[in-house]
Amino acid sequence: YDIGHVLADGEKELVKLAPEYMSSIQNLHIHSCRSAEDDHLPIYPEDKNWGALVDALKKFGDLPVVFEYNLIECRGESIREKAIDYLKTFAPLINAASE
Repeated sequence: YDIGHVLADGEKELVKLAPEYMSSIQNLHIHSCRSAEDDHLPIYPEDKNWGALVDALKKFGDLPVVFEYNLIECRGESIREKAIDYLKTFAPLINAASE
């Protein structure tokens, strides 16, 4: 289930899925977006989609999570710095979903 694309398509919250579909979901793909054309953005606490993304993790918390970021959009000057930033975004989001 790709919550990043649900948000990119203009939904403000998770699409209500029928129970028979819920059981077939194997993993959660998660990222942020500015628009449908500008997605796969990293997730930071100040992100406009923070609340919806935290809610997605709470709802699907037992599923494997795939963080789908465009590495170029992560903070840092070098690829190494961007990769470290990519990894550092996980904990705040997971922690917020665990509260």
